Amino acid sequence: MITIDIDPILISLGPFSLSWHSLFMVIAIAVGVWLPAKLAAKAGLPVDRLYSLDSTKRSGFLLSYWPLLYLFCFSGKSLSVS
Repeated sequence: MITIDIDPILISLGPFSLSWHSLFMVIAIAVGVWLPAKLAAKAGLPVDRLYSLDSTKRSGFLLSYWPLLYLFCFSGKSLSVS
């Protein structure tokens, strides 16, 4: 068995804690927004349209899956597959 002795909490300031996982998620989202914008600008495409498409996709995802998110995450019910 492999044991990793690294604390999962990177920084803790009062009630706020930053874990390694959340740090890398923030880095991944930042690179996921920055890199396509840089490539679009290099190709001569409008970067503003890229940002508007991204926000439209995210809001569409949340609106279409909100009932499922509420049902399985916030209602206390568990998902069982028969």
